[in-house]
Amino acid sequence: MSPITEFLLSLCFCASCASRYDALNGDSDALKSKVKQALEVFMADSDPWMGVKLSKESLAEILGREILTYLLMRENSLTALYREIHSIAQEFLVKVKFFDSSALLDEASLTPLDVSWIAGHDNEEMNKAVDIFQPALYRDSPEEIAKLAAHYRKELTAPLGASLSPMYPYNKSRDDLVAKVKSLRESGFVDLDFYLLDTMRPRDLTWIDAALR
Repeated sequence: MSPITEFLLSLCFCASCASRYDALNGDSDALKSKVKQALEVFMADSDPWMGVKLSKESLAEILGREILTYLLMRENSLTALYREIHSIAQEFLVKVKFFDSSALLDEASLTPLDVSWIAGHDNEEMNKAVDIFQPALYRDSPEEIAKLAAHYRKELTAPLGASLSPMYPYNKSRDDLVAKVKSLRESGFVDLDFYLLDTMRPRDLTWIDAALR
């Protein structure tokens, strides 16, 4: 399916999202109906948006300008939630991280924050709402990791962390993982995590140990 179809299928119209949108003078039932109608061609015949770039402009052409208000509602809701979590966490001297999945949306892109709206968050606001902004930096080469690190460092002011994978296809050797960790530390990333433990080999754990040392 096209990126547009994938995005439309992922849109949430639960009671909470619908009520928040309606509070902005939107009509959630009408918008949900538009999304359903737009997807009927894909479900019945073929994808009409193959080769069309997923953008706010293309979504507005398909669904009308009201979809832009819905996207804004999603971002504002997530920011408000993290601000509330952060306020509570501060009372207990607990730091709050935001796990950013933007870099997973297009693994060829080295500027993932440009499309973070697809994941539903506002970079600038989330940057101020948490203690650590932590993107998932799943890339094959240390050079790509360094470029992603520079992108996040340029765009954000919050302390940065990173989530890495020690496994194929995102990492192919011990030396690559060591180089990636070294690059991130030199870029000022304060916190590193490794995913996913339940699918790692014992070898992967020794690579992580070597990289952290």
